[in-house]
Amino acid sequence: MTLRDWIFVLCMTISGTIFYSTVIVLLAKPFVSEAVFDFLNVWVTVACVPVLIYLGVKFVRRTHE
Repeated sequence: MTLRDWIFVLCMTISGTIFYSTVIVLLAKPFVSEAVFDFLNVWVTVACVPVLIYLGVKFVRRTHE
């Protein structure tokens, strides 16, 4: 994988994390307490970053075949 591919994966990971965090804010914040909201926001972010990196690398490798 080239540097350009890694930059693509990084940008996809950042934008995906922002998207999921925004979804959590819009869906969960009105219904849960502040402590539960902080917990959800942190753990969804921690969980989605490796998944997004994996999906980005898989996508890049598939496009180079």
